[in-house]
Amino acid sequence: MTSGDVLRGLKLPSETHALVTDLKPTDVKVSLYEFTDFWGLSGHDFLPLGVQMVTLFRDEGARGLSRQEFIVNDSAQPEVVREFLYLRRRGGAWRWGSTGNVNGALLFPQAWRSLVGRMDKQR
Repeated sequence: MTSGDVLRGLKLPSETHALVTDLKPTDVKVSLYEFTDFWGLSGHDFLPLGVQMVTLFRDEGARGLSRQEFIVNDSAQPEVVREFLYLRRRGGAWRWGSTGNVNGALLFPQAWRSLVGRMDKQR
């Protein structure tokens, strides 16, 4: 699934909107990343996820830079980064894994091959 798919589901045009996260929201430096792709492998109560992002700003000084409104230099080659995390279903609701909002997914061979195989097809 791409970020465009998610934006369409939210009825937002991908030409004027993006899915952006601040990986260090309490830090004085700004680290903004744009989500580009998502992969998941659904189990009954466990959902490992793989996400791909491109770096917009990595540990940039905050002077003159707003986390809400910013301009990215389109001529720069974006750095692609990937992360694995997971959700668990508890009481009918999906929640982040027990290690917190940022967590690591323990991936057994079948799940690993499935996620990495789909990621490699995106390249």
